[in-house]
Amino acid sequence: MYMKVFPHGKGKGNAAVDYLVRLDYHGRTEAPPEVLRGDTEQTKSVINSINTKWKFTAGVLSWHPEDTVTVEQEQALMEDFEKLAFAGLEKDSYDILWVRHKHANHHELHFVIPRVELGTGKAYNPCPPGWQKYFDVFRDMHNIREEWARPDDPSRARIHTPEHADLHSARLVRYGIVTEKNKRAEAKESIHAYLKNRLEQGLVLNRADIITALEAVDLVINRAGKDYISVKDLESGEKFRLKGGIYAEKWRFTAIASRADKEQDRAGESEYRGANTAAVSILARKFEQNINERSEYNRKRYPRDISETREKSTLTLPDIKLDVSKEKHADIYHELLRVVRDNSWNGGFVRNSGKEDSKIISNSSGINAAERNFAEGYNNIRDEIQRPESLSGRWQGIRSSARGEHGESSRDSRKESS
Repeated sequence: MYMKVFPHGKGKGNAAVDYLVRLDYHGRTEAPPEVLRGDTEQTKSVINSINTKWKFTAGVLSWHPEDTVTVEQEQALMEDFEKLAFAGLEKDSYDILWVRHKHANHHELHFVIPRVELGTGKAYNPCPPGWQKYFDVFRDMHNIREEWARPDDPSRARIHTPEHADLHSARLVRYGIVTEKNKRAEAKESIHAYLKNRLEQGLVLNRADIITALEAVDLVINRAGKDYISVKDLESGEKFRLKGGIYAEKWRFTAIASRADKEQDRAGESEYRGANTAAVSILARKFEQNINERSEYNRKRYPRDISETREKSTLTLPDIKLDVSKEKHADIYHELLRVVRDNSWNGGFVRNSGKEDSKIISNSSGINAAERNFAEGYNNIRDEIQRPESLSGRWQGIRSSARGEHGESSRDSRKESS
């Protein structure tokens, strides 16, 4: 099983979601897509409501055709993926759509994730740059545990990149459209076959030997890149780019020899596909470490509780309970007045008037959710206290005392107590 994150994510949610569930693709009528988790319309709606440049992340978990994936394994895999992708977030803080594909003759789990944390409305990227550092551990842990084919298994290395590896050709193949090979494709296949033959004879051991073999048949080396060699045929003038596998800069014959060894051992249990208990235990511990690391960051950036206020806030938030008695309200109100007077608000709150006990309103660009909740609690208690008809003599006395202590004129204080 390997994981791929697609490069797109800036468009509307309709295109991203409809691609996963539409039936007018080759083979999907016989093996229709199945939604395993999430709601297609909800995911579209959330994506379409996002105003930032990047609106969603889409990707796939894909298996080798020989691998078998059970429903229980799917559930465990999706659960672990979400634990890592949304570490530290509550279930109602994110949206994800999972869709199973089987029409391409192998198992696939596609996912689409709106790039927003629903509790705060802030942008959220579940697979930021360098995501492989975390998700490769997740992938390897499941591959070794379930004995699935691994993309990093040297025995599965290709000699060269297949001609249908580009996106357009791959889509034609999936639609069942077989294009006729042109002369260029046939010429490249002849080069591949020639080098494979020399490889089997033990005449090439590294890329330097590959280059020498190509020059021996009158092919001029135009350029040698990190994972390709570009050649020119002197007779026809045609240029060819030979990519991947044996044409890569760091290729050595040992990888192919390893492949031959694995082929002979295919009847037994391969070390690359065997369930290695020790390796799984190590990867499981690393997986938990990765979750904890991401959780710590996410909880700071996306606080959901009043106690998880941002670090730069100097506001001390009292424990507000709105279902307490009026006497308790008076005590809390008295404390809130002190908080309003003494604390720095970071530009987050503005009073409606010059009075000390007037309502405070939030400046949404300057405060977080915890402070906004505090302002609402303060205003609710203030409104309750400001209704004279509901106040007992004792209640009015407490209110008068509180106002007098925080700068109201003695005349106003005497009015309250009379």
